[in-house]
Amino acid sequence: MSKRSIVKSGAGLLLESDSITLPAITDPFDPFESFKSHNGVLRILDGFRSRILPKVLRIEKLDGVSCSLYRPRKVMWDSKIVTKLPQGYEWDLLEACGRVAQILKDKPMRMAYGNYIFYVPDFVITLQLNFVSLSYLNARPFDDGPLGPSDCILVLNRGTASVL
Repeated sequence: MSKRSIVKSGAGLLLESDSITLPAITDPFDPFESFKSHNGVLRILDGFRSRILPKVLRIEKLDGVSCSLYRPRKVMWDSKIVTKLPQGYEWDLLEACGRVAQILKDKPMRMAYGNYIFYVPDFVITLQLNFVSLSYLNARPFDDGPLGPSDCILVLNRGTASVL
């Protein structure tokens, strides 16, 4: 089910562009190994390699989740964006990595191109997705760069997440 609406808070500075469901992952897996399996089509940049990969552990399972996708209507810094997002916008680091691995593996057609943003504690994970050519995975410190209309922020619809 897809929906489009403008977020009321922040005088329409964010556009809720869509709602998606990411299915459950029932088999244990290691996101790091999954990222390595995309060698040649995925470039893992130093920010992700040094800040996130050392913290990634094996995931036993992930329940299916519903997410809302938000796009800034103009170029904005993280500190302004997060004040406009629903409470609970921040992902658990391990679940964010699992979802990035899932997106890369399953290649949902509605997510075939774009910059997908996951806010995790202290960092912003960016998956620049392009299934025709090279995709990029990076992480930067919070408020270390702006986001704009080409970026899509994934926010869990709370009550749907579970990492075991």
